[in-house]
Amino acid sequence: MKISIISTGGTIACKKDDNIHLDSPFKVVDYADENLTRDVDFSFSSPFTVLSENMDFALWQKLIAAVNES
Repeated sequence: MKISIISTGGTIACKKDDNIHLDSPFKVVDYADENLTRDVDFSFSSPFTVLSENMDFALWQKLIAAVNES
C-alpha cells in the first residue's frame, strides 16, 4: 500500500513549548502502530508552510498540484 503525506504546516505540524514552532511535520508516522505501517510505502512532501486561515487561491492550486504529483 502507498500513502502520500502532504504537510502544509499549521496546528498539526506545530510543537508548542515557550513558543510555537514547526516541528517535524511528518513525525505523526512515528506514532503509528508498527503493525499497521509494516507494508506501507510512505511518501512525504511539504510544498509550503502556512496556517490554514492564511490559505488563498494560489496556495490551494499548489496543494492540488502536490496531490496530483503524488
